[in-house]
Amino acid sequence: MCFWMNLGNVFRIQTLLLTLLQCMVAQDFQAKESNIRFEVSDLRNLTCLVIEVSSNLTFYIINEESNTSYTIDSMHRGSGNCSLRNGSFVNMFLTKGYILQWFWIFTPEPFMEMFGLGFNTVGAEEYLLHGTYSLTKLTVYKYGTDELYSANLSASSGHTKEPYQDTVTRVGNYYRCMSGWNVKLSGRMYNATLQISSLRFQAFPDTPAANFSGQAVTCYGDQEHTPIGLRGVLVFVCVGVVLVILIYICIRISTLPSPLFQ
Repeated sequence: MCFWMNLGNVFRIQTLLLTLLQCMVAQDFQAKESNIRFEVSDLRNLTCLVIEVSSNLTFYIINEESNTSYTIDSMHRGSGNCSLRNGSFVNMFLTKGYILQWFWIFTPEPFMEMFGLGFNTVGAEEYLLHGTYSLTKLTVYKYGTDELYSANLSASSGHTKEPYQDTVTRVGNYYRCMSGWNVKLSGRMYNATLQISSLRFQAFPDTPAANFSGQAVTCYGDQEHTPIGLRGVLVFVCVGVVLVILIYICIRISTLPSPLFQ
């Protein structure tokens, strides 16, 4: 411990403590990154589909002359529809007339029961679904034109799947990827890229409404990190550096002659 110190050392320690506080605040600020939420309701006015993406979502068109970027148009609320048989979709409006469309398909898993074939979990209520859903189409098109960009959501044999190519989720749970997506899209004339810092979605809920209920199915990018995450590691490193410097200052101060004996 430090038993005495001059004003210069007090200032140094205060500076270190402020640095430590800034590390904590930066961690909390980044964890609360703003997101944009889109919801789709059914005929009963219940939320049947919900998706949340980072507000800095960006769509890039790559050509020889320049890379043009487009972001979410905050003036539009988006649109969508839910259908158990035909699939569910959400349209997100981007700037300059571009529309990002997400499309999910439900795959039922039947089970045998005494009186026939059903689609609900064994022993559960009949109205509950039993199966999985996944994102099967991700496209960007420009309204009123034939300009279209499509993502390949099926990984080639022998190749590692991208996070957006592995979204199978059991009904009742939701998908989450906080490490984000970097989606490659192909167009007729140019290719494009869709960058999303973080996202989560839930479709075909087996409860009255979709609200990120159940368990989270995480992408492998999230699973590669420890539970505290990369930002948590950075905070621990910052704290460690501050403490080491603080201990060094205390040791230096303790070797100085005490003013009580001068």
